[in-house]
Amino acid sequence: MPVLTSEIIANVTQTTSRSYAQYSLILVNNCGFTANVYLEGFSVVGTKELFAQETITLPPNGVLIRDYPAFFDFAQFIFYVSMNNVTVQMFAVSEDNAYIKIPISPTDSRRITSDFRNNIPLTANEQAVISYQRVPNFTLPEQFGAAVYAQGVEIISSLPVRYKLIQGGTVDGSFQYFPTPTTFIPADSTALQVNFTCTTVTGGQVVYEGQTYGASEAYFNALIPFDDNRLANLPEQQTLTLVVSAMDGPDQIYVTFRMYEEW
Repeated sequence: MPVLTSEIIANVTQTTSRSYAQYSLILVNNCGFTANVYLEGFSVVGTKELFAQETITLPPNGVLIRDYPAFFDFAQFIFYVSMNNVTVQMFAVSEDNAYIKIPISPTDSRRITSDFRNNIPLTANEQAVISYQRVPNFTLPEQFGAAVYAQGVEIISSLPVRYKLIQGGTVDGSFQYFPTPTTFIPADSTALQVNFTCTTVTGGQVVYEGQTYGASEAYFNALIPFDDNRLANLPEQQTLTLVVSAMDGPDQIYVTFRMYEEW
């Protein structure tokens, strides 16, 4: 999970000193893309008081260690991670340099974010129809810490359709915040922007492709789930674009593209 929280750490003074002198954090990026971690360490007694607050950029397969002094009776850490393959280990360090591991647990919050595009004229030429990207300027830790996957596509057509998911590349049209004309999601409830005016994508990498059945010119609703494939844990500065083309003559289609977000 991309948002992690430590247990509440008791560090009450015993005799002449506290049990722990500092906290040591080890951050490991296990994926091939740059990842960001926004972390907070704070007192949990009385008024919340931050003693650690930092945004850290981890290079692909990078490792980083951070140490913070431990001077509150009760403290807690929370980590907002922009990629799902980042791991966090935490230790409380005593004055005699003994390391005690602090358990860290994932949060459990998720949603499916989607958009719809209708009356799409379809030909044999490939056409981009919906594209997603992560919010480029994070204003909330929850947006910063969301992991994003392709969840599924729904295509209504009367003839067979070929489709692709392309990660990266350059997409025309424009990305916008939610809500959109077809999907009412408050902008602070999703880490995604959507582009439903796109027509082309240049470059990028195909991460999934397939085709739908026809229905003898009666409309056929094809449901294509991607959630089991864990497609495209969408990095920053990357897009994920649905591209379609006709396999058996021109058609007019309707498309819904769903993304799975978790915090």
